[in-house]
Amino acid sequence: MGGMWRELTGTLDYAAGSSGTVTLPAGASIHYLWCLSTAGGTLTIFGGPSITLPANVPFVLDPKTDLFQATTKSALASGSGFGTSLGIVFTTTVSYFVSFFAAGNT
Repeated sequence: MGGMWRELTGTLDYAAGSSGTVTLPAGASIHYLWCLSTAGGTLTIFGGPSITLPANVPFVLDPKTDLFQATTKSALASGSGFGTSLGIVFTTTVSYFVSFFAAGNT
């Protein structure tokens, strides 16, 4: 497929919980994200716009070919549309799971 897929050479890791903030290391890429809110909640990825989570509807982010990458804070603040956070914030959720490639991505 000649250059269509990024080579991922980092370590696959994950975080799971009920609600709160997951801070990824700089340069990490989200591989898969799932969360659920039973009362309606929000999700914020790397300081970007808040995503509304309807009650009892699972949210899935499965990027496949173009992973969401946590770059350095200065790069995020330079007009990319995202804030200065390397975090993923789950508010009023009952469960979440995030898998990510930690370092060494090319």
